[in-house]
Amino acid sequence: FLWAKEGLMEKPDLLEIMIICVIGGLLGVFFMVPLRNALIVKEAASLPYPEGKACAEVLLAGEEGGASASTVFAGLGIAAGFKFFIDGLKAVPSEINTPDHGIASYPGQFGTQIYPAVFSVGYICGPKISSYMFTGGLVSWLIFIPLIVIFGGDAVLYPGSAPISEMFADGGVGAIWGSYIRYIGAGALATGGIISLIKSLPMIITTFRDSVKSLAGGQGDSQLRTDKNISIKVLGIAIAVLIVLTAVLPQIPVGIGGAILIAIFGFFFAAVSSRMVAIVGSSNNPVSGMAIATLLFSTIILKVTGVIGATGMRSAIAIGTVICIIAAIAGDTSQDLKTGYLVGATPKKQQYGEVIGVI
Repeated sequence: FLWAKEGLMEKPDLLEIMIICVIGGLLGVFFMVPLRNALIVKEAASLPYPEGKACAEVLLAGEEGGASASTVFAGLGIAAGFKFFIDGLKAVPSEINTPDHGIASYPGQFGTQIYPAVFSVGYICGPKISSYMFTGGLVSWLIFIPLIVIFGGDAVLYPGSAPISEMFADGGVGAIWGSYIRYIGAGALATGGIISLIKSLPMIITTFRDSVKSLAGGQGDSQLRTDKNISIKVLGIAIAVLIVLTAVLPQIPVGIGGAILIAIFGFFFAAVSSRMVAIVGSSNNPVSGMAIATLLFSTIILKVTGVIGATGMRSAIAIGTVICIIAAIAGDTSQDLKTGYLVGATPKKQQYGEVIGVI
């Protein structure tokens, strides 16, 4: 109602979309530069980055030729045929689920996808990490949702706007997931992210300190080729320019305060995204959870500072949008840098390649 009243229902134009995507994407790349040494190099043994590892294996197989390359192409052919069989011919459904309103009289749901990619990611992640995701699904859909339905009854619980019994009757377990479970997930994600960032903070600080020392001592060229990143000076200037543009451009209605929030939350969720994709892969990067957590935090801060109504809504959505892009690009950049680390690429050239790719 507020959006319609204030005339804010018009669609964004292509220029607005481009500016938001470019600024968010570039920040995602630049925030990953100081995190590379801490997360990809120092924690190489504990953070697998499955897609990055898989890409490195494909590149190495191509270099070796012979049996290794033939296995890769055989896998590609089988997967392509499988997808054509499922999505092209639609011979079998791509997802198999129990009814929306539960298994028999139990208000829980069980389902799976049958794509080869899902098996592949599970294989790369390994049984330990895969079990985390599988357990999360079981807890969400077979324990939390039934408990909410059974004990919620006719209660109206925020953020839901209708009685839980009606939500379940109209939308099934999916409606309960959308109104409650995803927020539980966002809270777990934010909490895990904070703990993870605190654990990585010493390495990140050391990386910054070494970069500044190298810049001050003029020793940047003495580094190994495989250790060279975009210089901290260029990085600082680029991030500062992007934050200023975020504050002043009318296409991103956030102001100075919102731009500062984007800088803080952006770096935080870039680190969280990188660690998450390192464990579960970019295919499962919980960008929506990070966007929800950003919206929750930013709306509280905006409300406290007096930015309310339609203006506050636009600012919150704009902040969440930029953070969403930062998190997505940071996670994707992480996988690319992991591939480069494994095959001996020059990080600086990769990082400039990412900048070109974003634009």
